[in-house]
Amino acid sequence: MLNAQTALRPQIGSLPPWLLATLAGLIYSVLAYVTLTFAKSDQSSILTVIWPCSGWMCASLLLLPSTSSRLIALAVALVGDIFVQLHFFGTPTYVILLALVSLIAPILAFLLVRPLGGENWFDNAQGLLIFVVIAIGVSAFTAACGLLLSLQHNDVPNPASFFLTWFMAELPGLFVLVPATMLLLTQRPEQPSSTGSTIEAIVLPATVCVLAGLCLITGHFELLFAVIPLLVVIAFRLGVTYTSLATILVLITGVVSYQIVPHPSGSARGFPTPLALTQLFIAVSFLTALPAAFVVRDQADLRRRLLGAQLQAEAASAAKSDFVATMSHELRSPLNAVVGFAQLLAQRPELSDGARREASNIQTASRALLTVVSDVLDYSALEQGNVALDAAPFSPKELTQATMSLVQPSADAKGIDLKFDIDPALSGSTLMGDENRLRQVLLNLTVNAIKFTTAGSVRIAVRHGDDARFVR
Repeated sequence: MLNAQTALRPQIGSLPPWLLATLAGLIYSVLAYVTLTFAKSDQSSILTVIWPCSGWMCASLLLLPSTSSRLIALAVALVGDIFVQLHFFGTPTYVILLALVSLIAPILAFLLVRPLGGENWFDNAQGLLIFVVIAIGVSAFTAACGLLLSLQHNDVPNPASFFLTWFMAELPGLFVLVPATMLLLTQRPEQPSSTGSTIEAIVLPATVCVLAGLCLITGHFELLFAVIPLLVVIAFRLGVTYTSLATILVLITGVVSYQIVPHPSGSARGFPTPLALTQLFIAVSFLTALPAAFVVRDQADLRRRLLGAQLQAEAASAAKSDFVATMSHELRSPLNAVVGFAQLLAQRPELSDGARREASNIQTASRALLTVVSDVLDYSALEQGNVALDAAPFSPKELTQATMSLVQPSADAKGIDLKFDIDPALSGSTLMGDENRLRQVLLNLTVNAIKFTTAGSVRIAVRHGDDARFVR
């Protein structure tokens, strides 16, 4: 069974499998009749730009849901092709064998692709290139089988030309029609919507077909390749599905235009140059436009994923900020209580000077911890761009001494001499600034200095800056 990535579109997938198989076989026969009707002949072979039947049948075998439905499609196609070949050639034995040989390519391509999970190859450039390699081998083998059959039943004056003609008609039928049919008939939910408008979806493919047809009809085959940039524009503007449709329209335009317009014979080797240029144009168009559409689609998908990841990261960051703000608010209440009780304890008259000093240190340390908690709240506000400094008058001497009293026990434990040096002009002055934030910065610097000093002293100096309005 087909997986979700290669599910048939609802309008097609709702039909019974046997009916889908019968339709696939009938379409194969119709394609064979139309192709042979418009084909040209030379002394040794029938000349056609493309043999579409193999590509259609290979795609049908990949899309049909069961072995029984595939056998029905092959049986209907074989019977229909025999009647078509009898109409054109009239030799029953040769016609039956020719119809069997014609089915070698789709069956062999299916057997090579399906076991490797090849139904999903046609949704990316790498898988497409792998299938092109398979198509080359399958087309060469089928052309060789057709040549051997024709040598036994017909006069083939130029076997090399016969082989090359068959091979060049079989190859684009496989590597163009199989991927294009798979992309058009399957529903792929991961495909992004195109950026083009409905008018572009009509005008751009029609323009490509008209220009290609004019080049073929007027015989200016070298100008065909100027149409390829328009196909790339379709890939960028309209996406994978419309690019597949445009390549099929180009293929049909090439076949019809070449077959209805007379062209001179070909090169000395018997291979017609106009035919080769038409086939080369179809191949280059497909191998340029569809990979470009894949790249554009993958980039759009990557942008959507990055946007989704960004939105998730922003949501996670907002949730983290809300959590931090909530926890910080919960911590501030008990810390305020510690600061208040420490202040009340320090004011008790029965305390000794040492106990009062220790209570004062508890008060100072609690305020510093409260400042840290407030900083966490400020960090949450900073992420939202709502942080503001709280400027107020403070004494730099008292701020520094209070900070030193907090770290003095740590310095004494390591035998480090903690020194304080303040400019006399600043000793009794008052500055304007955010005292709490300055205290936290000074405390962090002093703690780190003591932590990474093994011996000697740590000196805190307060001086005027280069600008007398500032202190450093």
